[in-house]
Parts: sequence; structure tokens; C-alpha cells
Amino acid sequence: MSYKIMLADDHKLVRSGLKKIIDDEADLSVVAEAGNGQEVLELLDKIDVDLIIMDFNMPILNGIETTIEIRKRGNETKILLLTMHESEVLVMDGLSAGINGFLYKDDDIDELLLAVKNIISGKDYFNEEIKEKILNFHRSNKKFDSYHELSKAKIPLTKREMEIVTLIGKGLNSSQIGEKLFISSFTVIKHRKNILKKLGFKNFAEVVLYLKENKLI
Repeated sequence: MSYKIMLADDHKLVRSGLKKIIDDEADLSVVAEAGNGQEVLELLDKIDVDLIIMDFNMPILNGIETTIEIRKRGNETKILLLTMHESEVLVMDGLSAGINGFLYKDDDIDELLLAVKNIISGKDYFNEEIKEKILNFHRSNKKFDSYHELSKAKIPLTKREMEIVTLIGKGLNSSQIGEKLFISSFTVIKHRKNILKKLGFKNFAEVVLYLKENKLI
């Protein structure tokens, strides 16, 4: 039996590399490719696949938005999300959306194949690094009841700090934020420290969730 795989990534070279890796496996076969989230949804209307390997960063609909839409339609196709962004919030957003596995794009080929075969067999796949992020997120979650002690009207962040938190929530690291805002990564790091100090939180999973809960980002 050959399991059918869909690849979703807006870079053709990435899809080509993944296709070669997967098609070299006797029991796996790439049967569809998409360059954005909308194409994933259109293809799912036409074909059935066992697993979608999907990049987070895609145009039109990103990987999480696409996953949400797939689940809204009652489609239980397995989904493995790939990303370059190291973010607890991104991991948790993916879990909430309904992904079955999560990998970084710089993980090795053996781990990719291990994840694919685990997910196809009915198991979710999260490596030790991702599991630690999930655990850290839940540890910080214990403080959520006290979040509302901070007043929306008195949020003590500057416009620049709010821009940085918003970009962190989208999964960008300090270097990427610096490029986007035309400031140095060192300046971004200083802002990050100030943000944590002002709000009294231990990490940015707490900061981002507080602001999202209060519809501030």
C-alpha cells in the first residue's frame, strides 16, 4: 500500500526536495502539490490524501489558517506543519487549529520521515524540543487568571513595543523583526527585555496571549 501525500509550500525548490525524499520511500507517494493555502483547499475538494505536509509561511492562507479551514469543513486529513520560526505561541496555535505534527525546516531527513510515518499510523508527532515548548506554555498558563488585573486602557507599552509583540506573535525572531522594522536585532532584544519588565511576565508566550485575549493584537 502506498500512502498519498500532499505538499504545500510556496517555494518550488522546497517542494521538489521534499518530493524526492518522500517518493524514495516504498510506501509513500506525493500525489499533489500546492503553492498556497487556497490551493490546498481546492485540491482537497478533488482528491483524498493521507497526509498534508504544509509550510506555515504561505501566501493567501498560511499553514495554520489553512488547517483551521480544513477542520471547519470536517476534513480529518492528517497535517504536519513545517516552519523556520521557533515560537511557543506558533506551536500552540497549530495544536489549537488541529495539526497532527510539527517540525522545524532545519530538522534532518530521518526525523521528517519518522514524523510522517508516525502520523500516518495514527500517532501525533512532536519531538523533544517541541514537547518542551508545549510544557513551558502550559506552565506559564497558570498565570492567566491574573492577566486581567492589567487594564486595557493602561497598557504600558509604546507603539514600537506593540509592533514588536505583534511580530513575535506571528512567529518572527529578533533578527527578522529588526529587518522588518529597520532596526538592529540588538535594539529588538532591548525592547523585548523592557516589554517583559513592564508587563511582569516571564516569557513572550504569556505576553502575546495576554494581548490576544484582550484583543490588543
